[in-house]
Amino acid sequence: MYSSRALTAARSGFAFQRRSAVKQFAVALSLFTLVLFAGVSAAAAQEAAPAAESSVDYSFGQELRFNLQVDDASGVQRLTLYFRPELSSNVYEVEVPFPAGDTISVTQPVDVSKLDIRPYSDVDYFWEIDTAQGIETLPESTFTYEDDRFPWQAMIRNGTTAHWSGFSPQFGQSVLDTTEQALSSLLKLIPLEEVDPIDIYVYPSTADIRSALQLAGLDDSEFDQRELGVMLIASVNEGTALSDLEYVVPYELAHLLLHRVAGERIDAIPWWLREGIAENARLNSNPRDEQLLMDALAANDTIPLWRLCDTPQGPAERLELAAVQSASIVRYLEDSQPAGTASNLLSAYISGDACEQGVNRVLNSTLDELEDQWLDGLQEPTAVQNIARDAAPWILLLLGSSVLVAIIIVANRRKG
Repeated sequence: MYSSRALTAARSGFAFQRRSAVKQFAVALSLFTLVLFAGVSAAAAQEAAPAAESSVDYSFGQELRFNLQVDDASGVQRLTLYFRPELSSNVYEVEVPFPAGDTISVTQPVDVSKLDIRPYSDVDYFWEIDTAQGIETLPESTFTYEDDRFPWQAMIRNGTTAHWSGFSPQFGQSVLDTTEQALSSLLKLIPLEEVDPIDIYVYPSTADIRSALQLAGLDDSEFDQRELGVMLIASVNEGTALSDLEYVVPYELAHLLLHRVAGERIDAIPWWLREGIAENARLNSNPRDEQLLMDALAANDTIPLWRLCDTPQGPAERLELAAVQSASIVRYLEDSQPAGTASNLLSAYISGDACEQGVNRVLNSTLDELEDQWLDGLQEPTAVQNIARDAAPWILLLLGSSVLVAIIIVANRRKG
């Protein structure tokens, strides 16, 4: 077992020691300073530090393998490996055993199940080499711990990287085109000052995504994959890929950006607002959605807005209605309220407002009043209203003609 202070591997006889991130930087700074001063003062009098080369390979969900090659290793006394996963607060330190000799070639395996490491995150690492002349710190390196079970292709544009497997290069272009189009609309709603790089992994199937999360020790039924900081989507058929991408990519992109702007406050944003923004971002729609909402309106069976402040529960069709209804409410806000209303609501919730309080502050109304206004805007006109609407131009024409005739009659009488 690995303790909270040290992780011990009995077979290889080494230990991992966790340090705080602040301490790591202090240690690293001290080490680099020491190396600089030691190198300047001893350059003329001592032997050059041993030439060394490091690399990393891994098996996703199983182990990391840190490799080190040292030439002219006769004076090496100790090897120490330091590494820190991007999303972890832990810094790991490993003293690596090595055989005596003129050269050193070691591979240090690390069981990922014992680490605080998330898939698709970056891992920083460096080595220290203790010799009789002092300590040499190798330059820090970084690798991305991504799912290596697939031969990923990659294409980059404007900070967005599309990763896909099994499809043609044009597929990657479609991913980037769709992302760019959705991003321009979403940034009008989501108050992000700048957009960090976006990585999109397109898996062959949703089953492959689930297995990736499971290999990483994550429960896909409880874990929100958007916390990984990347987008994981599935596209099975290249023939329908463009339609699939236009439906899925904007939706997932919206949720990713909402997580980035809100951080730990993501759950403070009402579910109806998060889901409504994401649903509205889709570049094509499901024809069934409108009918589902119309049926609920006709049956007076829409879901009260206050119930959608938190993630709804219930049968699949009811959850589908909740999503469609949320999208309709956000669309109502965009169409009928001043520009920036949805963005102002997001800011209010991220700053600490509760579901009702945010609506009070931004819209100067209650949730019930917002719901009533939205419903009024959705009501189908009655038969009489339809007739009046269709006849309105003719009525106006008739009234205008009558006024003109009356003016002519009065004018003629005055002349007589």
